[in-house]
Amino acid sequence: MKTLSCILILTAVGLWPTADAAALSLSLIPRSATVTVGDTFAADVVAHDLFGDADSDELLLAFGLNLGDLDDERLEWTGVSVNPVFSDDSAAVGLTAAGSTFPGLSADDTPANITLATLYFRALAAGSAIVGIRGDLADPNQGLIFLNRGPVAIAADFNLSIVAVPLPTGALLFASGMAAMLVRGGRRA
Repeated sequence: MKTLSCILILTAVGLWPTADAAALSLSLIPRSATVTVGDTFAADVVAHDLFGDADSDELLLAFGLNLGDLDDERLEWTGVSVNPVFSDDSAAVGLTAAGSTFPGLSADDTPANITLATLYFRALAAGSAIVGIRGDLADPNQGLIFLNRGPVAIAADFNLSIVAVPLPTGALLFASGMAAMLVRGGRRA
């Protein structure tokens, strides 16, 4: 109860670190513009301008996220790879993707845009599908976790158009030839 009182007081007077992330944004970027039924494809989770509005001594310590929206009739999630600058903590914390780094990443050693993880999917059926990621800040392992400021929520989506497997030209020609032979053979009988 004492801790809750302290947090409420610090928040009221504006001293509790908050997620001041006006410049920071996240996106989920598919690596392939065209996906065909049966294809396996990847999508990168990218943080843009990670330290744009942060103090010079800020460090990114960890991140964690789960799949949000996923059309499981059209897509199957098949795995994840976490950027090697992080330890892969995904299984340990039970999230789709999670990573931590010690002593942390600073603006000096981190590019403005950094891929946190890559998610892998398989296309199951043709049509339009949505893929989304979320970081629930109620869970201390989710979001972008910094040293000096509060956690930053993770949310990003993309729409994907999955096309049916095209019938190869050779197969179409073969089928046409077979049909013609059947029609011609039927007339002779």
